[in-house]
Amino acid sequence: MIYPLDSNLHPVIDGRAYDAIMLDEAWQEAEVMRSASEPWYWIVNYCWTRWSSDDGLESFVDRVPAKSYLQVIADDWYRHRNYAISKSRQMMVTWLMVILHCHECFFKDYIQAYCQSKKEDDADVEMIQRARFVCLNLPGWMQVYSPVKYSFCKLVFTKTSSLMKGIPSGGDQIRSHNPNYLLSDEIAFQNEAEQSYTAALACCKKITLVTSANPGWASDFYNDRLSI
Repeated sequence: MIYPLDSNLHPVIDGRAYDAIMLDEAWQEAEVMRSASEPWYWIVNYCWTRWSSDDGLESFVDRVPAKSYLQVIADDWYRHRNYAISKSRQMMVTWLMVILHCHECFFKDYIQAYCQSKKEDDADVEMIQRARFVCLNLPGWMQVYSPVKYSFCKLVFTKTSSLMKGIPSGGDQIRSHNPNYLLSDEIAFQNEAEQSYTAALACCKKITLVTSANPGWASDFYNDRLSI
């Protein structure tokens, strides 16, 4: 695998290249293979996001911005089994984490990436539907590499047999499913955050915790006030 910081920060596929790839099956295959082994390349060249202005009056659809801090975060995520990051609005941290897990599911077999939030509806809207948006806005020739099927809180990658599933807060949610990836969004606002993390340690090969600031267990964990 090529780590994000070893990739070009900026996209190299422009509109003209998109049109040319559409007509060249060998080039399409090469792009799929490169995207599988070079996540940042896939992210900035092929992944689109939707977001709103701070005042909520405008909505935008655009490729993932080639921001150096996002590249650093992505690189750091790949280099650590367990990863915790704090965020503020409009940093695109949740988007990035969803896309990184989506990459794993799109290109690797039998990944079970569970996406946990305070409520099941939040997990669906903030993570599962975002992953679906990313997949449905890939070029058509790339979508067929692993078509996705969506239902509430569930995104199935049909070729790789991988899964992204949304779950609500609670330690029993992890224990009853035993996923190998956990993406926990806004963990500082979840009930039983500590129990969820402890349960995930027993079964997950990779744990990702994302949150904005809020007092409690997660704040102590993030600020090294706990010995876990």
